[in-house]
Amino acid sequence: MFSSRVRWRRARMAAWACAAACVVALVTAGAGFVAPLARAWTVSKMPVPQVSNGKLAGEACTSPAACWAVGFSDGPGGTSRTLVAAWNGASWSIQASPDPKGARGAILDAVSCPASAVCAAVGSSMNGSATAVPLAETWDGTSWSIQPVPVPAGSFGAQLTGVSCSAVNACVAVGYYENLNFEEYSQAFAETWNGSAWALLPGTTPSSIESALDAVSCSGPGACVATGWYASTGTRVPLAESWNGSAWTVQSVPAPGGSALYSASLTGVSCTAATACTAVGGYSLRTRPYPDRTLAESWNGTSWTIQSTPDPVRHDGLAAVSCTAADACTAVGSYSDSSGEQHTLAEAWNGTAWTVQGTHQPTGVSASSLTGVACGTVDSCSAVGWSNYSSADQSGVPRTLALTRTGTSWAIAAVPSPHGSPGAQLGAVSCPAPHTCVAVGSVAEVWNGSGWKLLRLARPSGATAVNLSGVSCVARNACTAVGSYQDSSGHQLTLAESWDGFGWRVQSAPSPPGAASSLLSGVSCAAASACMAVGSYQDSSGHQLTLAESWDGTSWDNQPTVDPADARNIALSAVSCTAATACVAVGQYQQVGYGYPYRPLAEAWNGTTWSRQQAPGPQGSTMNAVSCVTVGSCVAVGYAGAHPLVLTWNGTAWSKQLLRLPANSYEAFLGGVSCPAAGDCTATGYADQYSTGNSVTLGESWNGTAWSQQPTPDPRGFQTVTLGSVSCSGADTCTALGTVGQMMPNFGPGAPFAAQRH
Repeated sequence: MFSSRVRWRRARMAAWACAAACVVALVTAGAGFVAPLARAWTVSKMPVPQVSNGKLAGEACTSPAACWAVGFSDGPGGTSRTLVAAWNGASWSIQASPDPKGARGAILDAVSCPASAVCAAVGSSMNGSATAVPLAETWDGTSWSIQPVPVPAGSFGAQLTGVSCSAVNACVAVGYYENLNFEEYSQAFAETWNGSAWALLPGTTPSSIESALDAVSCSGPGACVATGWYASTGTRVPLAESWNGSAWTVQSVPAPGGSALYSASLTGVSCTAATACTAVGGYSLRTRPYPDRTLAESWNGTSWTIQSTPDPVRHDGLAAVSCTAADACTAVGSYSDSSGEQHTLAEAWNGTAWTVQGTHQPTGVSASSLTGVACGTVDSCSAVGWSNYSSADQSGVPRTLALTRTGTSWAIAAVPSPHGSPGAQLGAVSCPAPHTCVAVGSVAEVWNGSGWKLLRLARPSGATAVNLSGVSCVARNACTAVGSYQDSSGHQLTLAESWDGFGWRVQSAPSPPGAASSLLSGVSCAAASACMAVGSYQDSSGHQLTLAESWDGTSWDNQPTVDPADARNIALSAVSCTAATACVAVGQYQQVGYGYPYRPLAEAWNGTTWSRQQAPGPQGSTMNAVSCVTVGSCVAVGYAGAHPLVLTWNGTAWSKQLLRLPANSYEAFLGGVSCPAAGDCTATGYADQYSTGNSVTLGESWNGTAWSQQPTPDPRGFQTVTLGSVSCSGADTCTALGTVGQMMPNFGPGAPFAAQRH
């Protein structure tokens, strides 16, 4: 199994390819010389919508009228901050909770309250070196305060994910850290609180490549059980350990599925006695498409036993559990319905069987999940989590969610969400003039030469989420943008919008007949009444095929494309048109056999039909962007293996070039290219560095003879800084879209910025 950093990095490597090679749901050494730059790149900030947002992750109650829930929200600057909500029996309210000084993000994952005036909450924060460190806060009945937490030796990033207090001066917290001595694989660890200080506990874990503890429950100061997972052969299996006050003992836990098991984890545990614990989580088998299933196991003081749990539809999972007795437990989580929509899930244990209980989610949401639960009595429980809302300002904004149960009936309890910015995705930019640019994504923004301004996107009737992935402007007041939207049934449909300088207006862009889902990823307009958009769609059999649509000033029409034979996951990611009858589109496909490697794809439009062009490239190549100056002069960029890949078209054939890697980098990618004239191209992307594992921006320029690397800006204080789409309105006048973020999970989705050379 991979560490969180490795998993994140590999997922990001495929992100640009997946933007076109995947039908998205709404939820790489050549030679060159370094030439001097005429002008330097500068960074400009881009505004993002300010809306209510937040997620609640864990909950604890001392009575039906006293509960605390913890989580995180994104503040005005887009940085994650701790979140605490309190329940007084009638309503939820936000309590002030501190964030570590100088932290670039902070979250709380779990909370435990042994008394009404005593609580302990744990999580993690991102320090000034962009490393995750454990975070612990205590409640004294009046305010929350941060307590120092020691870090395991040899760790690179550590997070606490579970806590349980059996007394006001007896708490145990568990989590995991990245171990530099084991290639950054995660290792489980635990800490103890004695009422005045936290201290590391000696650890005992099974022989494994990776391990992590997600939850802990203590029935007494010397009686705790912690659960999570470990991997020793590439398969994750459930992990449980018991603490007797002086040492941990690994318990034998049965894994579901036998040899077919792909992954299993116990993410929640509740013990009413040292000999009575219930743990819940989820697992998946080695069957495509790896559907998730609920998992529950019970401990009787001697052994763990798997309990049969119902699975409502598919992709089911339980996140947390609370037991008031060995035969009275409530577990919560989520499941996906047949349309792919995520819903809250609650199940109850009566000592004999688990049964699904009906829950509710607010209206107008695209997804919801329960991640924490606390029960005071058999008939009184409270659960918390989050829902993804869609609004005119932001798509898929997470907001806090709370439910209460009396008897067997669950009801929504209003819980406030703090105001801030959950970030915005901007994936494409077009600059028709030196002082005019339009950028689109989940929002739209315009550059007027001195600053960026938010624009309100139009929304198709019934749309729950909107995302634009391509834009082309032929004038200041004439832009066309394409992408996709999600309807109320969860279906993804093609979307096109036009900008007239005052507002956006939806254009009818038909999806292919019989398409299960469709997406437009790039667009190019030779004139306001002559545009071509490309992307992909999924047919009724689940096959992904290329998609092209043309605009004649009145309507969009599907234009048949030519897909490679014996291929899968075929998609077009970008297009460039020099005239209404001359367009070139690029993308990628997976060649069947030999591990299904990606290959470059290129197609040409002559005004009547599309034809395939032979595009060379090593195995594992993808094309992300293309720019044509004339019918016989195009440049396409992407990546191949670890190197930036450039393909050039001379009117007859494509030729390839692998660019050299930046110093101290082990892989690099190009996501955008713009050529305002022959012999004048700028390509942008990012590179991953050896010394830190962080990503930095990458700029390349073409002078007609050779490519040379350009110094590009990197906003400080972030682990990941990338450049994607770029648009040049003239020689040495370019704007590129960038994103800053963190590699650690839950520290916000990052924030957009613009790199400009004017």
